[in-house]
Amino acid sequence: MSTSKLTLQATLREVLGKKNKNLRKQGKLPSSIYGYKGNFNIIVDKKEFEKIFDEAGHTTIVKLNMDNALHNVFVDEVQIDPVTREYIHVTFREIKMDEEITTKVPVVLINEDTSIAVKEQGLIVVQVTDEIEVRGLPEKIPHEIVVDVKDLRAGESISVGDIQLPEGISLVREEDKELTVATTSTSTTEEAIDVNAATQEILASQQTAKEEKVDDQ
Repeated sequence: MSTSKLTLQATLREVLGKKNKNLRKQGKLPSSIYGYKGNFNIIVDKKEFEKIFDEAGHTTIVKLNMDNALHNVFVDEVQIDPVTREYIHVTFREIKMDEEITTKVPVVLINEDTSIAVKEQGLIVVQVTDEIEVRGLPEKIPHEIVVDVKDLRAGESISVGDIQLPEGISLVREEDKELTVATTSTSTTEEAIDVNAATQEILASQQTAKEEKVDDQ
């Protein structure tokens, strides 16, 4: 459950476009918020954001303190300089705490090296699905979904339908239950990775468009 008290200071930003380069030189990170209160251009401290993002990721609530008012947000998108690999812009998604949202939560496998398939049968465990789209109240959204593969054997797989989601959390699409999360293979071949190909093709047509974001690049 996301019960984070992570707080990040923010100020409104009037500088746009190429002028943002000067802000970055000062250790500031040009950012924006979108959500039910509207769209805003803001500034946050780069180092402070890095610390918070390391802990929060995209699925833990962060409180933005702006003009002595707290805004409940998720880190939606982080843009990285392709050369320096430093953050150059971040987009926050503001949420209502009493309304359900949909978001993608990362899937993390554990006990891969000690699984039956690996330890006793000389195979490898291949993760096929990296994230699952779920629905629930913001404070119920898990930081990540952990899948234990210790009992996985040759010829077996774990699907989304095998995972017990946290209370109050549900799949956005019922057919996602058919998606394979992890399977076994003799090598990291494309065959293993393509387990979900047919299902993914069906789901692709059902993806909803992203909410419009502030574009100040």
